[in-house]
Amino acid sequence: MSQQFIKLILPLPALFQIQMSSDEEPHVFPVIPDTHEIPCPLCEKKTILHSKKRRRFRHGHAWGVGALWIELDVPRQRCLSCDLTFVYDYGLGLVRTSTEVFRKGITERCHGRTISDVAHEYELPYTTVERWFYQYASVVYFAIGLCSELQKKVQNFASKYLIS
Repeated sequence: MSQQFIKLILPLPALFQIQMSSDEEPHVFPVIPDTHEIPCPLCEKKTILHSKKRRRFRHGHAWGVGALWIELDVPRQRCLSCDLTFVYDYGLGLVRTSTEVFRKGITERCHGRTISDVAHEYELPYTTVERWFYQYASVVYFAIGLCSELQKKVQNFASKYLIS
């Protein structure tokens, strides 16, 4: 795959360099972030690297391949001033084994379909897709202009089943 195609299917901030995947794992793309200072989220002063761990996160999906994973070193930083330790996620919204882009993409695919269909198609647990849907639906549907339609559906559901 060419580097341009990889950047199209794996939208990442400019501070990342995407490496080519290996033949053994063609759906896993190692990602190397540019070096930069990471300020403390509490006092915004200088931090040092406390530890780092190489982790994989689902970041996209390609038909015929399945989930596309990025693999990167996630740093745990320690502030020199306030002694706070924290995990820096590079603004990707890293939670468990997925990025925020992946979770929002799955939420978008729930439009007009049942959550169980989407969960089955992407081989994800139903409860995971359901949690992502309720977490991101208002953000995703507002972005594509469907927020008022979603609000009406929620209100109708509430009036029928929740309010006696």
